[in-house]
Amino acid sequence: MTSDHVSVPYKRDFLLSLAAAALMEIILGPVVNFFATDGVVLARVERLQSPGASMGVWIYRCLYAHVGHTWSVYCAVACAFLVLIAIWTCGCFSILSVFRLLRRGQRV
Repeated sequence: MTSDHVSVPYKRDFLLSLAAAALMEIILGPVVNFFATDGVVLARVERLQSPGASMGVWIYRCLYAHVGHTWSVYCAVACAFLVLIAIWTCGCFSILSVFRLLRRGQRV
């Protein structure tokens, strides 16, 4: 086997993880806020979103003096979503990698 053949599934898994993470981040907030009436569910979703929110607040505070209120909010929200998508991508990629390793172990 060549190294190119081995690395192809990981590249595909990364792109699949990135797409799944972006989809989860786009769908998670509005769907949960619409359907969830229980405070416990909303608290759990808020806990999942807290790393991105804290990064967004930090970026907003840093940019406020330089670019003003409107643009600092836009930059902060975009960076918060990127942080959350990166976290979801790492999670999805690790899960896919474990499933690939388990499946490869059964074939041998």
